Amino acid sequence: MQIKRLTSLILLVLLVVSGVQSQDRYQSGSSYSALGAGFPVDFRSSQGAGMGISGVSISNRLAGNLSNPAVWHNTYFTLANGGLSFNVYNAKDDFGSSVNNQFGIDHFQLQIPILRDRLGASVALFPETQSRFSSISTTTVQPATVGADSLQFTSFFRGEGGLNRFEAGFGYSLTENFAVGYAASVVFGIQRQATDITFSTAGYQPVAFETRVSALGYGHRFGFYGQFLNLVSNSDGVAFGVTASLPVNLGGKREVNTITGNTINVIEREDEGPSGQLELPLEINTGLTIYFNRFAMFSAEALMQNWSNYQNFAGQNEDFLTDRLKLGAGFEYSAFRRSENNLFTRFGYRAGISFDNGHIELNDTRIQTVLFSAGLAIPSPVTGSSVDINFDYGFRGTTSHELVRERIFAVRMTFNLSELMFLQRRLQ
Repeated sequence: MQIKRLTSLILLVLLVVSGVQSQDRYQSGSSYSALGAGFPVDFRSSQGAGMGISGVSISNRLAGNLSNPAVWHNTYFTLANGGLSFNVYNAKDDFGSSVNNQFGIDHFQLQIPILRDRLGASVALFPETQSRFSSISTTTVQPATVGADSLQFTSFFRGEGGLNRFEAGFGYSLTENFAVGYAASVVFGIQRQATDITFSTAGYQPVAFETRVSALGYGHRFGFYGQFLNLVSNSDGVAFGVTASLPVNLGGKREVNTITGNTINVIEREDEGPSGQLELPLEINTGLTIYFNRFAMFSAEALMQNWSNYQNFAGQNEDFLTDRLKLGAGFEYSAFRRSENNLFTRFGYRAGISFDNGHIELNDTRIQTVLFSAGLAIPSPVTGSSVDINFDYGFRGTTSHELVRERIFAVRMTFNLSELMFLQRRLQ
C-alpha cells in the first residue's frame, strides 16, 4: 500500500513539473495523460464531433458513425472514413508555461450494407486512450557535510502509447422505429515510460530507466437506436440512442531496463517477466436528437465511465481515478440541402459545448474539461462524399492546488467516402 501511494505521489510531482518546460522535440499531448491508462478518447463520428458530442443518436446514410453499433442498420451505400487531428496544449502552472503539440491519425472505418436499410456491418480501428507527455526538471541536492559541493542533476521524464480498439460488428433493424447492434473488439496497446538523469558534476555517470507495458484483451459493445419521424410535418422527428461498452480485462506483460553509462541492465524481460491484469471500466453513453426540419437538428448526450474500478498492471485500483460524467449538446444546420445556390448554401454548419467532470482527482480536485466545438461539413454535390473540418477550444484542469491548467486547441479533418463516387454516371 505504501508503494502504491509513493507511486501516485511521484506521478503527481512529475505532472506538476511537466507544465513548466516541455520538450518540443518530443510531440507531447496533455500532461494528464501520464496517469492511468492514458487519457480517454471520445471521438466516434465527425458529425458529432463538430457538435461537442459523439453522435450516439445520429443516423446518417452518407457518413460513417462509430458511436453506436445500432445505427449501422441504416447503411445503404458502402462507406469509408478516416481522419487526421492536430492538438495544441498550452499548459500553465505556478512555475511557468509550455506549449505541447500532437499530430496523429484518428481512426479508420469501413461500413458495408448487407441488406440495405436493414442490416449493416462495420470494421474499424480507433484509439481508446492516448498517452504522450514529456517534462524536464533540474534539482539541486545540498550535502549534509559543511563545505562539500552541492550536486545538481536534470531529470527528463517522457512517455507515449495508449490503447487501441480493432472492432467489427453489425446493426440490425427490428422494426421501422427500432434497431439494435453489437460489436466485438480486440483491445491492445503499448505504454512506454522513460526517465533520463544527467549530472552537472563531473564523475557521475548518466542513468536511464525505461518501463514498457503491453496489453491485450477482448471487448464487447451493445447499442440500441430508436426514431420517430414525421411527427408534425414530413421532415421532423426525434431519435434516441444508448450504448454499453462492457469492462475489458487486459492481460499485460512488462519489461524494465536501466542504463548506467554505456551499460544496459535488463531488470525484467517482456517474454519472461511477470504477467499482470489491467481492467478498463464500463461505459454507458446515451443521446437524444431532435430534427426540427430537413435543415436543422439539436442533439444532447451523457457519457458515464466508472474509472474508479480501473485496475493497473499490479491488479490494484488507482487512488487518483474516479467515476466520470461527460455532458454535451450541439446543433447542426445543413444549408447545402437548400435549393438556393450560393456560397453559404454549399456547407453544413455545426457547433456545440461539452463539460467533462473528469476521471482524475488530484489534491482533492477534479480535473475538469470544458470544450467549445465547431464544425464545417463540405459535401460533394454529386458523389455523396464529404470532408468534415472540426475545431475544439477549451480548458482543462486548474493552476490552484499545485496543478496544471491546459488551454486546448484542436483541429480534426475527416474524409467520408461514399460508394456513389465509384458509380458510373450516364446522361439521361
